[in-house]
Amino acid sequence: FISHRLASTRFCDNIVFLENGEIVEQGTHEQLMKLNGKYAEMFDVQAKYYKEEEQDETQAILSTNA
Repeated sequence: FISHRLASTRFCDNIVFLENGEIVEQGTHEQLMKLNGKYAEMFDVQAKYYKEEEQDETQAILSTNA
C-alpha cells in the first residue's frame, strides 16, 4: 500500500517513510508520531488542511441553514 494521503496510513501495521529513495523512518503511526520526525511533520500539515476544510464545510452548512 503506497499513499501520499497520510490519514489513510494510520491503520497500517508498518509505515516506511522514504526520502530520496532511502528509508528515513519506519514504524506504526503511533511510533512515528512519538518520534516527532518527518512523518509527524507531514501528518500534522495534512491534518491541519483537513481540519480547515472540515471547518469550511461546517460554516457553509450553517450559513445555508440560517
